[in-house]
Amino acid sequence: MKKLEYRGRTIQISQDTYPSNPIEEWDGNVGYALFHNRYSFQNDTDLNTKDYGSWDEFKEALVKKYKTLAILPIYLYDHSGITMSTEPFGCRWDSGQIGFAYVNKEILKAWGFKSRRGYEKLAKRTLEEDIISNVQLYDDYITGNVYGFEVFDDEGEVADSCWGYYGDLGKDDAIAEAKSIIDYDCKAKLKNKLTKLKKLVQYSVPLNLRTNILQQIN
Repeated sequence: MKKLEYRGRTIQISQDTYPSNPIEEWDGNVGYALFHNRYSFQNDTDLNTKDYGSWDEFKEALVKKYKTLAILPIYLYDHSGITMSTEPFGCRWDSGQIGFAYVNKEILKAWGFKSRRGYEKLAKRTLEEDIISNVQLYDDYITGNVYGFEVFDDEGEVADSCWGYYGDLGKDDAIAEAKSIIDYDCKAKLKNKLTKLKKLVQYSVPLNLRTNILQQIN
């Protein structure tokens, strides 16, 4: 939990305890084939590792059946919490491969290509970067690296809030969005006061009364 003051308001950044699973609930171009004895991870295929003798055999079957354009291995580190990556963790006891993430020909439709020939216009590196980014998003979800903000008014009540900011950059975005809301509110209040002041001047309200009237405008 993090609190900061901004323009007389309090912003509180907290962990989102009920985030959406971005892999299951969001539209995306990356598919998963993940397997673990204790955890239930995403498997978008009808393949099972029990039917193959090695990860190489499984990968060959996955590439052939799902016409993958890019594919990367997925590794899990499990020690006082879990985290996943497309790169090995280097710990033989608490980490290991749990499957693959891939993009296939369906991405051609999403990117507006009518045939596999369109793949020639796509850089393989770009597709792999898309996978890496998606895996990072998934990792933020499973590690609880998801946040939200609450903006408190002068009386300590929640005036606005929003949740579902993933990753460290998401936390920065949450702070920026909260500040933007406060800026907009302050601007609206200033505009309201100026409008009220014009009316007070128009109706020749005495100067000693104007300040009290304007202070009552929230």
